Amino acid sequence: MILFLTHQTAGAEYLLPLARRWAAGGSAPPAPWEILASGPSVAVWRANGFEVKTPPPDPGPWLAEFFESQKPRLVVASASVGAETETTAVALAQRTGAAAVQFLDMWSRYRDRFLDGEGRPVWPDRILAIDERGRGEMIADGLPSERIVVVGQPAWESFVNLAAPPQNDHILLVSQPIAAYYGSALGYTEALFLDVCLAGLERAGWPGPVVVSRHPEEETGQLTPRPGINVRQVKGAGPSDLTDARTVVGMFSTLLILAYLIGRRTLVVQPGLKGEDPCPLSRWGLRPRLESEAEVAAALRSPGHAFDPSPIQKALPGSLDRLEAVILELLSGKRTSA
Repeated sequence: MILFLTHQTAGAEYLLPLARRWAAGGSAPPAPWEILASGPSVAVWRANGFEVKTPPPDPGPWLAEFFESQKPRLVVASASVGAETETTAVALAQRTGAAAVQFLDMWSRYRDRFLDGEGRPVWPDRILAIDERGRGEMIADGLPSERIVVVGQPAWESFVNLAAPPQNDHILLVSQPIAAYYGSALGYTEALFLDVCLAGLERAGWPGPVVVSRHPEEETGQLTPRPGINVRQVKGAGPSDLTDARTVVGMFSTLLILAYLIGRRTLVVQPGLKGEDPCPLSRWGLRPRLESEAEVAAALRSPGHAFDPSPIQKALPGSLDRLEAVILELLSGKRTSA
């Protein structure tokens, strides 16, 4: 049996194209397969018509019983920061002789994604990178080079040829649960991000509607009133949030990268950032990093922005086929020694 295991929204979205291919008969799955999901990923799978099992908050004993009864041959898991279910499942795969592969759907916090509850790394047989630049950053962060395979990003492969962005004044502010996951370590939280963005919008005299997309794990908090700005808060629904927005503003979420990829006007805002920049767009110099309301206002008044998605786009064609090939290889017994 093949076990899919996800925690965050982006993890489920990464595996959805393969699940759809197998469910629709586009290619025959190499073995029976099942989905275990936790956190926000549960809603993604169910919204797309897939049945999932959900481990309890303390997943260790439940997963041990599952491995004992179901005896999976391969674990295909996302790699989320602080997701105990994922590291526990990979450790169980190692103990029971099953193969394991984990994928990264984003270019950030590489090593942290593989640490167990005691801060020790748990490496699967294969670690899937999006592109060669990401592979290099992963190796520099201490990930074992011999286990890393570049496959792309299956969730984004179908987005590269979307229609041109709408010509409107709609703006989307993409929030994230920064305080819950990072505390004050980054130098800012989602509250400061939103305050700086809204102050910048007010300063720029922004005429259009503003939608604040809240992460599924994030509470909808109070915003500082800004006279003259039409602000609405919604629970984030993933890529569909981008449909009506010409301008997308965020910190370092996956949705911000996708907005850049499909040609939206994209602003990276990280006020008072401490340490390494977690956003690849600004870290790689594709977009400037904005830190103040004055910088946000100036960027909004600018008639356009430099746009070159090719560093990301070139890694996408064939992503789904490469992911499936890695799964077939691991099921055939070709594995990296521990």
